[in-house]
Amino acid sequence: HARVAMDHVVWANHSKQYLIFDDSSIALTNSVLPDLANAELVHYWGFPSDGYALFEGNVFGSTTGYNDIIDFRGGQRPGPIARFMSNIFTGGSDDCIDLDGADAHVEGNVFMHIHADAPRETLSHAVTTGTENGKYSELTVVRNLFYDVDHAMLSKDGGFITAVNNTIVKADDAAVNMYEARSGQWQGL
Repeated sequence: HARVAMDHVVWANHSKQYLIFDDSSIALTNSVLPDLANAELVHYWGFPSDGYALFEGNVFGSTTGYNDIIDFRGGQRPGPIARFMSNIFTGGSDDCIDLDGADAHVEGNVFMHIHADAPRETLSHAVTTGTENGKYSELTVVRNLFYDVDHAMLSKDGGFITAVNNTIVKADDAAVNMYEARSGQWQGL
């Protein structure tokens, strides 16, 4: 149940995850998280009922392998939800923002160069829904730029995405994917 605020932090010389949060709150603003190999940059599990999660004005580097840039679980309406505002995602080999059983507001971000780096059962997406402990994701995705991606968005596992005024340029496979054909997955709403 920590409450952490980080502003203008620049990480360097890391080979493991930058941030791991369990049942805590975070405000990460105006910071730089450089590329990592074979690791998620941020892992967030659990959202306190009185908590918060704000990622605003950050630059997120890329990663390799079956790793998300931000792997996020928890926080649903009518309670507090995660907010991803005005960030730049420079690349990725799996998903940029993977939201499982989490509602979120995703606005004004730039997602670039999101491509699977090897053949595998999962696909690469900038923003995804998912389920966790029987909870589904509902996302609001507005005024983002998706450039040079395999897919901009994935709505799976009963998730729902409201997408308004986004710009999608050079989506190699599809702008929006409603299903990922792999074991244990089902369509989004």
